[in-house]
Amino acid sequence: MTARRQGESPQHILLLGASGVSGLAFVTEHLSIPATDPAKPFLTLYIRASSRSKFTSALPSATTTDIQASKIRIIEGELTDESAVRTAFSANGVFPKVTAVISVLGAYMSLYHFLTRTKPTPIADALKSIVVPTMRAMGVKRILVLSTPSFQVPGENKQMSWGWYLNGMLPVVVLPQGNAEMKGIAHAVMDNSLAKLEQREGLEATVFRVPLLTEGSRELEVRAFVLGGTGNTENKTLSRRSMVRWLLKELDEKEWIGKSPMLCNLVAQ
Repeated sequence: MTARRQGESPQHILLLGASGVSGLAFVTEHLSIPATDPAKPFLTLYIRASSRSKFTSALPSATTTDIQASKIRIIEGELTDESAVRTAFSANGVFPKVTAVISVLGAYMSLYHFLTRTKPTPIADALKSIVVPTMRAMGVKRILVLSTPSFQVPGENKQMSWGWYLNGMLPVVVLPQGNAEMKGIAHAVMDNSLAKLEQREGLEATVFRVPLLTEGSRELEVRAFVLGGTGNTENKTLSRRSMVRWLLKELDEKEWIGKSPMLCNLVAQ
């Protein structure tokens, strides 16, 4: 991760989707940062009460003592629970106030919605009605959210390869509800970004679009690009651990504020 400037306080990240596969990859990467590293960020995991056992069983080495020493805390609640969300953003005796939000939330697949072709978007709705307003109230601007290749930047359709076009269309046809949710998540933050609103109200938002996520090496190089633009790659996989490393780097460098890069590894694994 990028070193913080001298005298600058560490980031405090609020992680949404911490108990999912990508969330656990994020926590694993965070635990690997030495506790003595002054740039090691504080990390708040916002999870459902029912997910706590899943989190601890998935990371057996992360004992309560290890978690506390590693600048991690767990706040339980639903995305629709405004009070719990506000608590997750707040400081306590050890943790400062949250400085940035990272969401690796994915859509919840439903056979009913697949068969009926209905497209509810509960996660996107909660981000729009609860999380984003709480960010504004707490003075937090930076947010990075995971989304789908089908969330396209204006003009991309005219430039992208057929391979990427079909990759973006696949979830639209096969998983319409999940696709609507992931596009809704992107809109929930980008419609409130600096690109859309005035400086006083706009969020420093980045939507990172991902292809097929894998369990490949954390050391794989990540390419961030706009489809059809400079740096485009035809590899359509991304390892979760390398994605996390890119997120921590982007959090400090802020290269993609107000933008929606596609992330891929340069080579498949």
